[in-house]
Amino acid sequence: MAAEPGRLPTLSFFRTFWLTLALGASVSACVGAVNPVSGERDWTTVDEQQELEIGHETHQKILDLYGYYDNPRLQEYVSQVGQALVPHTHRPELDYRFTVLDSPVINAFATPGYVYITRGMLAMLNSEAELAGVLGHELAHITARHTARRIGQQQTVGIIKLVLDVAVDNSLLNDATDLLGEAYVRGYGRENELEADRLGARYAALAGYDPEALLEVIRILKDQETYEVKAAAREGREPQVYHGLFATHPDNDDRLQEVIREANRHRTDAEAWVRRPEYLRHIDGMTVGSAEFEGMLRGRHFYHRIYDFTVTFPEGWKTYNLPDRLVAEAPSRDMQIRLTLLERNSPQPPCEFLQRRFKKLAQLRVRATEGFAGCQVWVWGEQSVANVLVLEHSSRIFLVAGAQAGRLETLRHHAQAVEGAFQSVRPMTRAEYDAARPSKLQVVEAKVGDTYADYAEGADWDPYPEDQLRLFNAAYPSGEPIPGEPVKTVH
Repeated sequence: MAAEPGRLPTLSFFRTFWLTLALGASVSACVGAVNPVSGERDWTTVDEQQELEIGHETHQKILDLYGYYDNPRLQEYVSQVGQALVPHTHRPELDYRFTVLDSPVINAFATPGYVYITRGMLAMLNSEAELAGVLGHELAHITARHTARRIGQQQTVGIIKLVLDVAVDNSLLNDATDLLGEAYVRGYGRENELEADRLGARYAALAGYDPEALLEVIRILKDQETYEVKAAAREGREPQVYHGLFATHPDNDDRLQEVIREANRHRTDAEAWVRRPEYLRHIDGMTVGSAEFEGMLRGRHFYHRIYDFTVTFPEGWKTYNLPDRLVAEAPSRDMQIRLTLLERNSPQPPCEFLQRRFKKLAQLRVRATEGFAGCQVWVWGEQSVANVLVLEHSSRIFLVAGAQAGRLETLRHHAQAVEGAFQSVRPMTRAEYDAARPSKLQVVEAKVGDTYADYAEGADWDPYPEDQLRLFNAAYPSGEPIPGEPVKTVH
């Protein structure tokens, strides 16, 4: 993705931070505001003005965290669908903004006045009506003031922490989940989510869309959850289960189906819009998987085109491209290798940087890899020991690779694997640079005899491409393409 004006391209695993918003002194008295949906008074510590300030002040930080998807045509399309719903909401006077985030994570969420959807979520949907249902659901969280209620229940408006855009193993992440962040991870609770389903379906129906498309979205997300649980079990990790949207109830929940189908009475036309061809036309060519600014994991190899480097992790180690770092974990789970990028605040050489950074160190030595000069040292902490390599990527950037374990014996046991990974950090070749382009979604017409196994042959954009293609096409776990029908493939 091309960097936004005034914003440097950023590695996804170097983007983590505590996203905080100071809203002044804590409000001790509750504020009474009439809820536009229920007509009753909400007693919270957040009034409407503060609520809107939260959305405005966090918008740029959300873009910094997730990335803005640089596709004006798709951004405009999603905004048009969202804006078509706005007049039918309970708070049509608000100035809403709809944004596609450059993240493969399946996600959609809202802050006051702002609705976000990832390209990962867009890849899962199959019609404009489904998109309208998702956007309507998130609009409902705003119109029903679910965010304001949650903040009020916490009895503070001092700090808002937003979640990271991926979740793998809890041992690898420092969760920044509280207030809004907690809502992004767990949803807003069953009753609020059900209310958002009901309102979202109503808004979609009033705008002319088939509200029952929302039920198809739920089935798609439940299939994704089933797949993810199975994949995590195969890989020996915690599942990355989608947080809140519809996740609080199964797709065969009678109450859920009832509240969504109730929206049919709000339909204004005899034939509601589905608009599948229009939707597929707009997502054709969309990036799938990691964005260019995030870097690409291809098995145990990682490539970053913008920063022009590659690293290869040991055979059999699990690799994760996290928001603040690139991580490989030993099969025994007693050892990690981490690679991160650090901005150089001064022209100090790597060895001087290490001496200033750490107190307990030993075996400090100058060393280099193929293309990068640097310095290596052993570092002792209170409960762990690490082998740290700092490489001079440029005058502004250090590449920092660290192998960390709880015991020195463990680090020595994996020494050969660690050294291999360290030595593999180098600039990319021309062939690697060309091969590490982001994968793109392509819509094709299925022919007689086509299978998802055929479409997935030779694919390296996902560990389980055949399963992912079925998920993209609402055909999981065993469906096959229907001749003559459009099919989402990846190239």
